[in-house]
Amino acid sequence: MEQTGIAGTLCKEVEQHLLGVYPPQEAAAISVALMCSICHMSRSEWYIQRAEYVLSSAQVNRLKEAEARLKAGEPLQYVVGEAPFGPFDLSVGRGVLIPRPETEELCNRIVEKHVLESSPRILDLGTGSAAIPLYLAYYLKDSYIYGVEKSSAALGYAHINVTRYEHAIKGAVKLIEGDMTQPDSFIQQIEPLDILVSNPPYVAEAERKSLAQHVLSYEPQEALFAFPHQDDLYYFRAITALLPLLPKRLPFSLYLEINSLLAEETLSLFRATQLFSDLQLIKDLSGKQRFVMGIISNS
Repeated sequence: MEQTGIAGTLCKEVEQHLLGVYPPQEAAAISVALMCSICHMSRSEWYIQRAEYVLSSAQVNRLKEAEARLKAGEPLQYVVGEAPFGPFDLSVGRGVLIPRPETEELCNRIVEKHVLESSPRILDLGTGSAAIPLYLAYYLKDSYIYGVEKSSAALGYAHINVTRYEHAIKGAVKLIEGDMTQPDSFIQQIEPLDILVSNPPYVAEAERKSLAQHVLSYEPQEALFAFPHQDDLYYFRAITALLPLLPKRLPFSLYLEINSLLAEETLSLFRATQLFSDLQLIKDLSGKQRFVMGIISNS
């Protein structure tokens, strides 16, 4: 690669170099997304300017470095340092889970259900990059969202993202270092809640071989896999144990992202608490049983 070059030509070169790592369609999409990031362009700007835009030597050097990292299997989001989520581009990197479309879908369902409510107070367990709290605080007016996270690395990115977008949201976000399996680590900092949401680690150990290598090699294992490995519902059991302890305002709503392969087992786990007046499985846009939604009406 020369020290300068036309953006469109360089993009095609990157695409070709990635074909040994990614399928053709994915390689093309990644190369365009990378160029948009390096050139600070939107996709529409890219397609208009790519034939004439000339990269500086500094941009070419960044492109070389990024291409090498992508060829090694590192996720694009870590390479560019950002992941899109709803109205945000969230800062991400090694040590924090890359937010997924399914989680955005869960957030959207919460917004649709609660957008007309006054000042909802929400707890997000395992907040990671603060994707869920920021999304909800953006759309729910006067909301107050607690984001609990035990990983110091993930919490670092969460603080970056909250600081970056605190003036764009309609609610407020408070981040707490705590462990969902140890209620004493955070529960004293929580005021009565209207909603509990969580996308906890839920990938079963038996699914490890089916995951993409860039996920296994780079994303934090503790944010992906249920632990200990012999209990695939470990974190969901922790949530059922936490529910009676939480300060609540009734009716109280529960929203969980779950492992679709363990949907019925997860639903049965929460049904056994006998806390819920309504409890159901909801399919995601791909047709998989991806969410548990419940309502607690009585104390």
